[in-house]
Amino acid sequence: MVADVTLMIVGDSASGKSCLMDCFIRDRFQPNRCVTLGPEPRHFNLWIDEAKIRLKIWDTNGLHRPSSRSIRAIYYREVAGVIITYRVGMNETFHSVPYWIEEAKQFGPPGVKL
Repeated sequence: MVADVTLMIVGDSASGKSCLMDCFIRDRFQPNRCVTLGPEPRHFNLWIDEAKIRLKIWDTNGLHRPSSRSIRAIYYREVAGVIITYRVGMNETFHSVPYWIEEAKQFGPPGVKL
């Protein structure tokens, strides 16, 4: 059995979205990563018991600009869940978490998991 699951990772710029993706998918930490300019899909196969899960995770930029938000809205439509990041030591990224929750609820499908 194979299941396809699409997720999206969001949060402010420099909150560690791409670093978290590298840790999960490539099993390595890259602290000095380039800025993500637009949504980038990452693919990963995961096995749970005897079921294969094909993950597609959209890594997004963390800009609050309306143009970035409208682009992200397109990708929210197909996701089963949203991962929200913040960076310890950068309080403003934590204070933006409600913004990202609201965005996910507004643009994600009904019942999207956060």
